Amino acid sequence: MMKNLLATTSLVSAGLLMTSVSAQAQNQTAGDPAGDTRQAGYISADTLQEIIVTAERRQSTSQKTATAITVRAGQDLVSQGRYQLKNILEDVPGVLGGVTEFGNTSGTDNPSSGLTIRGIQSTQGDGVTSAASAAAIYVDEVYAGLGSNYDIDRVEVLRGPQGTLYGRSATSGVLAIHTRDPQLEYLGADFTGEVGNYDTKHLAGAVNVPIVTDKIAVRASGNFYQRDSYDADNGGGYRRNLDGRVKVLLQPTDGFSAMVGFAIEDNKSRSNGVAINQVSPDKFVFSDAPVGPGKNRSWQVWGVFKLDLGATTLTYIPAYRDFNNESVGYARGALAFNQTVKTPKDYFNTQEIRLSSDDASALKWQVGALYYYNALSNSNTTEDVNPVTGIPYRVSQRTLTSKNTTEIGLFAQSTWEFAAGTRLTGGLRYDYTKIVASQDYTTQDPFTGAYSSLSLEPQDGTRKYHNVTFKARLEHDLSSRNLVYASISSGFSPGDVSITTDANYQPTVLDLKAQTLTAYEIGSKNRFAGDKLQVNAAAYYYNYGGYQVTNINIAPAGAPSAFTVMNIPVHARGVELEVLAKPWARGQFSLGAEYSVANYHDVPTTAAPYFPFKRVPGVPPFRVNTSYSHTIALQDGASLMLSGFLHVNSSYNVSTIDQTFVDTGYEGYTHLGWRATGDLNASLNIDGGRFSLTGYIRNVADTRYKLSTVVSSFIVTASTVTLSDPRTYGLVLTARF
Repeated sequence: MMKNLLATTSLVSAGLLMTSVSAQAQNQTAGDPAGDTRQAGYISADTLQEIIVTAERRQSTSQKTATAITVRAGQDLVSQGRYQLKNILEDVPGVLGGVTEFGNTSGTDNPSSGLTIRGIQSTQGDGVTSAASAAAIYVDEVYAGLGSNYDIDRVEVLRGPQGTLYGRSATSGVLAIHTRDPQLEYLGADFTGEVGNYDTKHLAGAVNVPIVTDKIAVRASGNFYQRDSYDADNGGGYRRNLDGRVKVLLQPTDGFSAMVGFAIEDNKSRSNGVAINQVSPDKFVFSDAPVGPGKNRSWQVWGVFKLDLGATTLTYIPAYRDFNNESVGYARGALAFNQTVKTPKDYFNTQEIRLSSDDASALKWQVGALYYYNALSNSNTTEDVNPVTGIPYRVSQRTLTSKNTTEIGLFAQSTWEFAAGTRLTGGLRYDYTKIVASQDYTTQDPFTGAYSSLSLEPQDGTRKYHNVTFKARLEHDLSSRNLVYASISSGFSPGDVSITTDANYQPTVLDLKAQTLTAYEIGSKNRFAGDKLQVNAAAYYYNYGGYQVTNINIAPAGAPSAFTVMNIPVHARGVELEVLAKPWARGQFSLGAEYSVANYHDVPTTAAPYFPFKRVPGVPPFRVNTSYSHTIALQDGASLMLSGFLHVNSSYNVSTIDQTFVDTGYEGYTHLGWRATGDLNASLNIDGGRFSLTGYIRNVADTRYKLSTVVSSFIVTASTVTLSDPRTYGLVLTARF
């Protein structure tokens, strides 16, 4: 049915020269020398330009790629003050960025946590680590790689399952982030400095040095970001990110290249320092809360090796990554507790090899294999404390986890042009996943005070998953500027096993099935009016099996909360529209609109009370993002660009709520009505773009609304909420040398 490297690289800049509407990435050609890439960001051409993408693991233009893909240019994101993932993606049709990005002070090893694509939310799993999410993020072709928010060349957003080529977690889509590569003939440096309200300070930069002409080049980049809380003045909510990366390009011959890199991250944060309680559907009360510290560190070594064999190309991508974190959280009130999370070991090893045909052949094919390994050790301890003195007096819950995950994937995909302008694509992939988990779990009955423990030994915590994914697509060129396509594709996220607490506050083993998705899609990509107008559209239907629904409170009404995860099937459908236009000289207009609805179905009778509504919460069915940018020419090669953005979202429920609260009229505590927000940018560019000064205001009207709610089992009017960002503004200075 169609249904100590970091200190020397953290202040060197990123070639981010000016602002424009994000859709202006259409004017940038990926892969150009660094100087050319930056200059291509201007709205200076009278027509829309093509952009080279590698979404399907080979070069093509975005308009010739028969899938729903949106591209954003890195320089535009920084000049608009878009640093967090949710801001980078806010105007991409069908995509909502990571609400959970700063949801806990310890951070997460999975950057796609909280990412929603076409109504399918990418869950964070059990805790902050090792979650097999529903969406995949790749950085420089590395799964869940480091350095996704600085020195960016482009961001490619693929909507729909990409299981054949990407495999693990590419269920709802893929976010492919490409950072700037070393340039063999370019010597230069870039600098970006940003200041803003909430004591925001942001420095970024890069230096590109050719070591041996046409043979070896090095690019070192770094990033420093810091801001205070949006809501607290007691030191809570503080964020500090420090990142560094070095990439070395070796190209001894025309037929061989080796890109090797090293990246590190050091992040510190504090809990918000404020509790936000929802005392009525539209009234929030702020109260001070203890501030807990958190930190996480990561390092990564990787490479991309390419060998031209003539009619074929061999690509090998090894990557090694390590993550560790530690945080302490404090909750005060009727139930006061401290929570400590530690991850001393979270190691990743991925190896991918691909063999692909020449792009000029009538039959384009690629085959490959992937090896994935993760070794994890984690602890999560909750201590009850005296609400007056704040002194812990007992451990109420503790989880000690050790888990090894191994995955092997084999894949093949080919595209055959069997008639002029008509192509058929077929792909198949097999993935074997093995999880070996051991866990010691202790919990306490809040009524009797009795402790219960359960251990999961490796022989009992071993699970194996076999997944086959496929793709079939037919596409046809109506003309050199008009493309139509239809596809059926699938994706998967492997299952998991862990111990949790049941409704009687007893430990129980929770088995989560693999998540599977089959998608049916039709679409069209078009250029009109001499490349002055671009109109892309897509319609889809999803059949999602084993969708993981998190944060389900299974405790009886009036009892302390007990949260679990359930696998529930989901059907989703929607349409998307993207429009770019250059109606007159130096002006560009963009429009992104979508309608997307995801509904639960075949809910088991025993789970029905937790799903009073068919619609999956957390996603507005209707969204519109529009923008206009206009450039005014000044003297001596200077220019002034003025940009405005409007974001409109329909009403929806932000979180789950059980039938008991619905029956007593408390749905309003999770419901959010229609809303609109706007952003403004002004950018002065000097000396042909070598220098720029940009001012931005995001959320001009300072409209704040709830993003999520956690409804208490005791009393719904004590539910806690996470609010959207307030008005933010700042200045961004960029320079290229």
